[in-house]
Amino acid sequence: MPRRMRDGLRQGLGSTLGRRVTRSLLIGIVVLEILVVAPSAILHRRSLLDDLEADARALGLAAAAPPEASLGEWGRRLGVLLGDERITGAQLLRNDFAVAGIGDRPDSHPGSQGRHADDGHSLDIAIPLTASETLTLRLDKHTITKKLWTEIGWLALMTLVMAAAVILIAAIVAGRLVLLPLLDLRRLVVDIRPGEGRGPSSEAIGRTDELGDLFRAVEDLRRRIEMSLLEAATQARFPSENPNPVIRTSDSGGLLYANASARLRPGFLDGETLHPTIIALVRETTGRGEIMTSEIRLGTRIYLLTAVPITHDRYVNIYASDVTDRVKAEIALRSLNESLEAQVLTRTRDLAESEARTRAIIATMVDGLIVMDDQGRIDLFNAAAQRIFGYDESEVVGQNAALLMSAEDAAGHAEPFGLHLWDGRSPLLNGTRKVIGRRKNGASFPLAVAISALPAPPPGGAPARRLFTGVVRDISDQIRHESDLRKVKDEAEVANRAKSDFLAVMSHELRTPLNGVLGMADLLCDTPLDAEQRRYTRTIAISAEALLVIINDILDLSKIEAGHLDLESRPFDPATLLEGVRTLMEGPARDKAIALRTSIEGAKPPLRLGDEGRLRQILLNLANNGVKFTEKGSLTLRLKAGTGGALRFEVEDTGIGIPKEKQDTLFHDFTQVSASTARRFGGSGLGLSICRRLVGLMGGRLGFDSTPGVGSLFWFEVDLPEVVASQSPPPPPFQGPPLSILVVEDNEINRQVALGLLTKLGHRVTCVDDGAAAVRVVDTMPFDLILMDVQMPGMDGYEATRLIRGKPAPVGGLPIVAMTANATSGDVAAAMAAGMTGYLSKPITRKRLAEALMAHGPGATVSTTG
Repeated sequence: MPRRMRDGLRQGLGSTLGRRVTRSLLIGIVVLEILVVAPSAILHRRSLLDDLEADARALGLAAAAPPEASLGEWGRRLGVLLGDERITGAQLLRNDFAVAGIGDRPDSHPGSQGRHADDGHSLDIAIPLTASETLTLRLDKHTITKKLWTEIGWLALMTLVMAAAVILIAAIVAGRLVLLPLLDLRRLVVDIRPGEGRGPSSEAIGRTDELGDLFRAVEDLRRRIEMSLLEAATQARFPSENPNPVIRTSDSGGLLYANASARLRPGFLDGETLHPTIIALVRETTGRGEIMTSEIRLGTRIYLLTAVPITHDRYVNIYASDVTDRVKAEIALRSLNESLEAQVLTRTRDLAESEARTRAIIATMVDGLIVMDDQGRIDLFNAAAQRIFGYDESEVVGQNAALLMSAEDAAGHAEPFGLHLWDGRSPLLNGTRKVIGRRKNGASFPLAVAISALPAPPPGGAPARRLFTGVVRDISDQIRHESDLRKVKDEAEVANRAKSDFLAVMSHELRTPLNGVLGMADLLCDTPLDAEQRRYTRTIAISAEALLVIINDILDLSKIEAGHLDLESRPFDPATLLEGVRTLMEGPARDKAIALRTSIEGAKPPLRLGDEGRLRQILLNLANNGVKFTEKGSLTLRLKAGTGGALRFEVEDTGIGIPKEKQDTLFHDFTQVSASTARRFGGSGLGLSICRRLVGLMGGRLGFDSTPGVGSLFWFEVDLPEVVASQSPPPPPFQGPPLSILVVEDNEINRQVALGLLTKLGHRVTCVDDGAAAVRVVDTMPFDLILMDVQMPGMDGYEATRLIRGKPAPVGGLPIVAMTANATSGDVAAAMAAGMTGYLSKPITRKRLAEALMAHGPGATVSTTG
């Protein structure tokens, strides 16, 4: 090492920055010693214990006597074992009782082979010899401790030597790149003097980094300072004309002379008296008999005073120069130097942290990381890659990456690694591909590979190998998982289709007889009946309607779960909706003598856009529950309009309330408060669950507050936009004279129900029992509307509708309303696709039938009736 560098390093390490860097490196060595030595000591101690135990077992088995040997023979053989310094005691057990022993006998009586006692100083080992005999040995652990500390000492020494080498290299690099230039810079600043200072070297001036900027700034400052000092010396020869202050005093500080500059500049003189600091400088100079300098601040300026004693004449000449700018520059230079030292320290620490972090990231990556050159030779092989392929890093470094692929893929990709990685034409570059990997044991497996190029060397720079990073992942589990997911998806789709088919069949099979029950009950109520007969008829109708509610709830739940329930967006009046629900609830409330009230808080809300039917369904469900669970008192329906489009509906009752422990499960499917409640009040437990899901589909919230024995308040909030003028509700449906209606229905009971209801409504009715008859009869008689069953033997309703639509006007344009027990969204779509103008699901009531005729009769707006 050159002498200049050695001296520079010695001075640099003695500086503040050097001491900080040295302290950081020493701390790093201590941490490294702890991280390397401590785990190694633990692992090696465990290995030594295992070796000692294995040796003891081998010695014990070798020294074992034959089964017929006497206890004397056993005593002799146990004595031989004590010849090994590691064994301090031995004992023979028969049926867990000691029969012979020697030395420091083990205390325990094990029942099986294994290490069974470890007190820190000794280790007891049990060696089964026969079914009834066990040999126990006590081992001295001090030999292990001695050997362990010897090997740990060597490991610590080797680690220390390597760390010292790293410190030396770091010190040389830091000294060469940072410390030596900083020491040169400090020397330049200290040695600034007129005509004698030495400037920075041409090498320092030519540097292109921040130190070069600093050297050039110091050189410029040095030149300016030297020029200023030379000018001051020249001007001192002409005191009267000197622009700088020049003062002559007696050796006691009395003023003898002051030039014009000294008298004009504030602070030097107070009349004929000098500034106290100047007088003190004069007296110190006289006392020492040598030239003295001092800086003094006068006002906003800083002056450098040079006091020259003229001893033989007993006076002192004082030359002052304004060094304000120089002092500011020196302060800036010191600040810059401190900042530079801090930056060097910070960057050194950041570099060390970054390298440690990078090493940790590479070591802990879940995916394998392989670094290779442009010929495909492996440079780095992280721990995850070793786990994936089964190779150690030392086995693959320098090998071609084709080693890790199957023979087929290796043949296709060995050449691209060598020829096309550089120019970017490799099929594996800049993307992820699936290939077949090959493990060390020859096993093949699916592998995902993504290769990207590291930044190329700068233009004109030193030639360097182009490196590439490859990220690899064993996707065997992923492929199996994807296969399982596809299988589960297929099974789920099959199950969903089966569920839909089952619901469609059950809906049809249940609604068809219900249509007859409800229709006939309705017609029967119009006949002369006594009180008992009317009560029985009403009970039939109520029971059928309850069953219909359950069927509709199950279908609604199925639609919501399948995501097939679509909400309408039509103008409606919230206040009218509330009053309509009140009207529907008047009968049930009157039957139980419950007071029914409605309330609109604040101003009446304007028209809103939303699904009025689903909102009515929610309110009716909550109101029905309120009436069902209230024995006496009242039921209140309440509407509150908030800001924007917010609406809050409330249903408050004075019923039995809900126990606190049951409130968390109230909205679960098929859940009621208790089994006794279900038996007493009935119901499927689906209503509240469907209400919650409907409100959720509208983007709202549903909740409740309840006190057992006092009552419950259920509420839901939705945000529905207000209706603009162009979205006002359509005019009421057309209501004209009696209509001529064709009923197409294969079920005799359903034909009777339709005939009876339509006749009660005042219409003329013609009935046929299949689609073919309907196609024929429309050509022979004039009709205003057709009620068409969908599922019929022979020609079904869809085919009949398509044939009628193919006829010329006016027959081809007749309104055709589907009348079927199927009630899914797919059935509605199929009816519309066939050319039907409306949809009426069974069972059919007088009210819904009248609404359908009004909606689809001559001149009415086409819509769908559920």
